[in-house]
Amino acid sequence: MRRLLWLILLVGLLVGVDARGRRKKSPWAKARNNIKTAEKAAKKEERVRVDAKRSAGDACPAPQTGSTLDVLLEIAHSKWSGGAQEDRAAALACVHRATFLFEQSPRGWYLKGSMFQQTGKLEEASAAYGAAVRLHPSEPTYLHQFGGTFLMMGAHRASDALVHLKKAHALLPESAAIASDFALANYYTGQADEAIKTWRHCAEKLDKKGALQYYYNMVGVHQERSEWEAAQQLLTKMLKLNPHSSETFESLGVVQSTRSLYPAARQAFQKSLELLEGREHWSEVDRVRLLQSIADSYANEEHFALAIPPYMQAQALTEHLHANGDATEPFVKQLSSLSMLFYCSLKVCYFPSLCLCNISYSVVASCLSDFAGGAKSASSFPARSVAAVCGDACVCVCVCVC
Repeated sequence: MRRLLWLILLVGLLVGVDARGRRKKSPWAKARNNIKTAEKAAKKEERVRVDAKRSAGDACPAPQTGSTLDVLLEIAHSKWSGGAQEDRAAALACVHRATFLFEQSPRGWYLKGSMFQQTGKLEEASAAYGAAVRLHPSEPTYLHQFGGTFLMMGAHRASDALVHLKKAHALLPESAAIASDFALANYYTGQADEAIKTWRHCAEKLDKKGALQYYYNMVGVHQERSEWEAAQQLLTKMLKLNPHSSETFESLGVVQSTRSLYPAARQAFQKSLELLEGREHWSEVDRVRLLQSIADSYANEEHFALAIPPYMQAQALTEHLHANGDATEPFVKQLSSLSMLFYCSLKVCYFPSLCLCNISYSVVASCLSDFAGGAKSASSFPARSVAAVCGDACVCVCVCVC
């Protein structure tokens, strides 16, 4: 019996059976299997590379050495940067293939999210960025773009954005772009003080050109909270950084007018108008707005005679804009300037401008039906302005006749 057992063991060793009765693979067999597996992987990679080229078009550049994922992403980048619709469709095809074959790689998902974001497909971009974040949750760039997509959807998604932007800011606090979006999410979620603190910290670290945008954000928060003195201090600081900004001077004038500092506001508006007219390209609508602001500052101080010239300039400009086909904003501005011009002229009994009001009111009244029956409905036109046109026109006619 003992000899029989020894014989069975010897035969097992010779045949290559393990203790559980399974046939063992020799080292040579294992090497051959490894070679076959490598050959299959190489063939699959070559097949995927050819398919990727085919899906991206025959004009794609020769890929650099690297893995198939690198090849796909390189083709997608080159095609997307071309800008043509066909090239972008090919780029998206490459990215879809990359995320299908390499679904555990966050790079493909991140590129897909970026492409969707640039084309305005925010829901698809959010899903792609979310996949990248799940695969690499400690990458601040992925977290930033994921949260930024929620911000682009609107203030109602700010709480979702805040979760990811807070993580991104903690991982990379020196990034001004991440900090700015983090502050904006704080602002939308009702944490305005935290937002101002973050924006101020960003502005102090950047040069004057980069800091101005953060100061503008802070001014907007102060204005919304009726903190006019703080807003004026910031605007004054911004003018020291850039004394040639027409927009900053206009914002300063608005704040000073709200604080009833009419001479200082008028000076700021006039400086803004000078800078605006000194530009190579500027808008007449902006000029009308500044002229009306200057005239309003005179009217608020009851200097009606001084208010008439800028009101008349604004009136002439709005009529010119209306004649050139802009029948929306300039038309409403025309009513506003006409009403104030008529009021100031009546106060000082300035009959030439009263006659101008009479003529202009008749023109406006004739355009009223066209405006109400055009692209905009009659309900969208201010009813108070209609009453002002009719009533003031009648009074103006009576005054001029008398």
